Amino acid sequence: MILNLYIRKKTIQSIFLVMIIFALLNNFIYISMQLANGRGLSLNVLTYALCLTPRNIYKALTVIVLISGALVLYRFQESKEWLIMSSFGNSNRRLVVNVIMIQFFFILVMAYVGETLAIDLERYAKQKGTFVASKGSVMWNFNNLWFKEGDTFIHVGRVINDHTLANVDQFLMKNNDLIQYTFAKEANFKKNGEWELRSVQIYDPKLVHQSVSSSRKIWQTGLHPSVLEIASESETNKRISLHQLFLAIWNSKNLGILSEDVVSDFFQRVTKPFLSLASLCCIAPLLIGSRPRGIHSSELVKLFVLIISLVSLQQIEMPPNLQLYMMLVQAMVIVVGGLFMMTVNRIR
Repeated sequence: MILNLYIRKKTIQSIFLVMIIFALLNNFIYISMQLANGRGLSLNVLTYALCLTPRNIYKALTVIVLISGALVLYRFQESKEWLIMSSFGNSNRRLVVNVIMIQFFFILVMAYVGETLAIDLERYAKQKGTFVASKGSVMWNFNNLWFKEGDTFIHVGRVINDHTLANVDQFLMKNNDLIQYTFAKEANFKKNGEWELRSVQIYDPKLVHQSVSSSRKIWQTGLHPSVLEIASESETNKRISLHQLFLAIWNSKNLGILSEDVVSDFFQRVTKPFLSLASLCCIAPLLIGSRPRGIHSSELVKLFVLIISLVSLQQIEMPPNLQLYMMLVQAMVIVVGGLFMMTVNRIR
């Protein structure tokens, strides 16, 4: 019991040490760039840097987990502490499981922070910067949204927000022929599957210069506000929560509004905690297997190359045609990490 607590204490110290170094380095680089650009050091600069720190730490989650995990295992090996402990019958599994356990709880906390608090702070920092630059005028909208639902091609002139559309055109097609054209000046979301069209004009191509007018009309559609929110924020490169991303994918209805990058981003963010933990399991054999002769410089080089490779699996953005292969490689890393945990006691 005392040994378990000792290993966990060393792991926690290693995690906090690496995380503090990353946080200080992040703020130092940002503030240095601001000073180099002649903007000076101000309260706004410090606030912006602090607000973005949780986001940047979460982006570096895999790096922090790998470095802190490798550091604590390296210390146990180089100080010969684990050699002495193992001579009394302690297994490799006991050391690795205690390190992995603390890293697992750290990853859970950081995943929660990264998908909630970090996103809110980043949005606050960027909105504050936009507010100052635009003298208080802040709006989000994007134009010319196209999608197809059944036999109807739909064009939205402007998305004002996730519940309001402006200038909606509907083209009902059959066998490449236009059957009906409907124009609505505004559309408002009412409930799932229903939008209310206002100031509606319905045209029949066979009856030239004639139309049917209506002040209001119910539009039955699978278009959901969560999809519009993700589409609009994708246009402005804003980071969105994992919960919002899941709702948008669930409600997308194959309308063709969301890009393939949205699904890929969802997969990357869901697997990131598991991949970080599995990556640590992949580098542990290099450190565990060096006992009792110590860690040589050649093994440190191998360890460094492996860490760089594992980090690259998450940080490098691949072209859309190669993203599937990247997902397969990431899944293989998770499987290899799991296999190591099953065979850790066999390492000599």
